[in-house]
Amino acid sequence: MYVTGAYEKLLMYFGIKGDVYVYPVATMIDYSPKGRSASASINDTLIIADESGVTGLDIEGKWKWNHDYELYEPVLETYKDLVLLTDLGGYSVFAFDENGLLWHMVFDKGIIAAYYDEGTKHFLALHNDEDYKTCVTVYDVKNGNKPLFTRKFGAYYMTKADISSDASQMAVSGFYQEAGISTAVVAFLRMRDGEVYTTESFYDNIFPYVSYLKDNALFIASTDQIVRIVRETTASTKRDTEKVIWDRNADSTGLVCVKSFNDDYLIAAFSEINTNLVSDTTTSLIRVYDSKGETLVKIEVDGKARGIATGKDTFAVYTDHTVYLYNLKGFLISRYNLVSDIQNVSYLGTRVLFVSGQNQMAVVDMSGK
Repeated sequence: MYVTGAYEKLLMYFGIKGDVYVYPVATMIDYSPKGRSASASINDTLIIADESGVTGLDIEGKWKWNHDYELYEPVLETYKDLVLLTDLGGYSVFAFDENGLLWHMVFDKGIIAAYYDEGTKHFLALHNDEDYKTCVTVYDVKNGNKPLFTRKFGAYYMTKADISSDASQMAVSGFYQEAGISTAVVAFLRMRDGEVYTTESFYDNIFPYVSYLKDNALFIASTDQIVRIVRETTASTKRDTEKVIWDRNADSTGLVCVKSFNDDYLIAAFSEINTNLVSDTTTSLIRVYDSKGETLVKIEVDGKARGIATGKDTFAVYTDHTVYLYNLKGFLISRYNLVSDIQNVSYLGTRVLFVSGQNQMAVVDMSGK
């Protein structure tokens, strides 16, 4: 059912304290990125990558540090203990924390994508190779980015990878083309030796999103489908399953963004994908799935969802000009409007957000303290 606030009213009736609506307190940040840029945050630091390199600011917008790099197309992704910067179309991957640069890696043939696994402290790099379409290399960050293994793919263009929560397996997704039609592939690798033990294919589809939840349940997603797959590394296939948990079925509403919440939930946003419509005149449906693929919560928001950020006990959904903060029961804790088009939202604290727009930046406190 759709969330209406009845759950919170029931708690209040019995004297049980729950979340209440909070009016946001925003601090505008006086900083204008130069050229193509990306932004993120970690702990008490705002991180901005642009033509000036990578700059760290405090929560009031005061300068903390800068590293001078020439970046082609910076992409920033926030994790619990670091921010990963991938220079798409370039050769470098950087890791930063609140104090500046942690490490920097260069790939001779170019970087496709990079990910950090918080559970294992492993860094995953999808990179180019002269003789293969794609390579994936796994590095142990705790041991000075020591390479653990490299798996090369000669027939597939791979774009995404993730490691299961028990660190027994890794899924690498991509596609191949034949007669002008794309077929999605998901290769499952054993982490102990990097060997592929099974590969699944999906005709006329590409799944740009891949993420494990608990119990080795892999969720893959495209504009048209969300699929839950379990493929165990053992010879037994008793627990192996594959289930489509959502299908577009030629409807005009498609999946527009998706994000995992720890290893427990998948948060997905669905909206009208007809680009001729004005974003502010549309609505988006947010679904929270558990690791079994069951829908726990449905929420409707105004506007077309552009992204999702997750925190300790809340998640944020943002449209072109509005950020909505919810708890996992679907209760709206707060909302904030930005005049500029919102490009990214990340967490600075439990309920403090860094909202980055095209021409504006703000630190928004939704904690109510």
